[in-house]
Amino acid sequence: MKFSTACRKAAKLIDAPEKWCRFSYSNNGRYCAVGAIMQYTTTVDFGRLCSPCLYLSPWGVPEFNDDPNTTHADVLFLLFLMAEAAESEGL
Repeated sequence: MKFSTACRKAAKLIDAPEKWCRFSYSNNGRYCAVGAIMQYTTTVDFGRLCSPCLYLSPWGVPEFNDDPNTTHADVLFLLFLMAEAAESEGL
């Protein structure tokens, strides 16, 4: 599966705040951004494919997800940006 598709599916998986979590890849059927992506691909090159996160947070996807100032909407936006970036590279 293309990484862009995995990001879009991940966004659908956590499309409601009650389906999203922090500080764990998964917790009682809820997922963080990375955990949701990992449901659809094991190829996660955060150094290259997740560069849009660096625009939002210099620390990376897990830290962005877990930051107390990050909202559920922020995480969905990040997944959208990651999907668009990956698609532009044909991934």
